[in-house]
Amino acid sequence: MTFASEDMKTVYRHHATERAGYYQSILESEGIRTLLKNETTLQVEGTGFPNYIHAELCVVDDDGYVKAIEILTPLEADLRHETMPIGD
Repeated sequence: MTFASEDMKTVYRHHATERAGYYQSILESEGIRTLLKNETTLQVEGTGFPNYIHAELCVVDDDGYVKAIEILTPLEADLRHETMPIGD
């Protein structure tokens, strides 16, 4: 299956493919078609690829873009707070 790049919208970009892959699984389970760009490139990053290459999670269909943002926004907010102290 191939997708035209101009038809896709990036919903998430990160240097760690694990997190992007996790988010991809969540979106796919909600019926949103996705593509994870640069996944293979990042797996061989230690061989001299520049550190500015990031995994890009893209939504294939425009109609899934808003839903994807609605799903990912609270998840990313939770991850930002996971290392914060809990309570006093």
